[in-house]
Amino acid sequence: MTLDKNDAELFYELWFPLLDYVNKKYKVNTNLKNINGAEKLDPGEVKIVADHVWEHIGVIDEYLTDNNLSDEHRSIVSGWKKCISGQFMLERHLKKGSVFISTDTQEVYMVSGIITSWEEMFFCMPLPILLKATLIPFKDKIISDGLVIPYNVCFGKGYSSEFTLFCSSNQLFLLLRLILSSSKPYSSLASLDRSPKCSLSVKSTLGTLTKENCSDSAP
Repeated sequence: MTLDKNDAELFYELWFPLLDYVNKKYKVNTNLKNINGAEKLDPGEVKIVADHVWEHIGVIDEYLTDNNLSDEHRSIVSGWKKCISGQFMLERHLKKGSVFISTDTQEVYMVSGIITSWEEMFFCMPLPILLKATLIPFKDKIISDGLVIPYNVCFGKGYSSEFTLFCSSNQLFLLLRLILSSSKPYSSLASLDRSPKCSLSVKSTLGTLTKENCSDSAP
């Protein structure tokens, strides 16, 4: 599951100018001149700026005050203040996205890819996969900032079975569309005793990143 092409392009059209604004205003990473419009970007350098955004979330309000965005675009960017950063266990892949479990809260999230699905992204890595990511809402889905770090950790069969049991309830399929940007949960969640939240899509950006090919490619 990924964003459609237009939404994927819109994400970067909103995300890169925000990073440029923050980097120029606060001189977060002097190695970067311009992020928006750059032919090639080093994801590690970009992540330094992105991490500053998530650690100082108020800069999003500053950006919105200083820039004239449409109501729709303003709503999307403002929604990123609801970001969730941390470690997640990528447990399985479904048609609607991939299942992430927060290692801090054990909440379950349904994650969509931005351009490339999680399954394609990590096709060569056995599940579960431990990741460090920041999750953000985008319209009716949850995505990431595009900067994800997979850990080089292998889990034994016992651990894999425990994660599978944790997520194997039929209730999981009722959790597919709980959106961080919405104040109201879907009605299908109302009857659940446990209501883990559904998650945002995350993309890995190790290697060379370009605006035309900012796919969720794994290292």
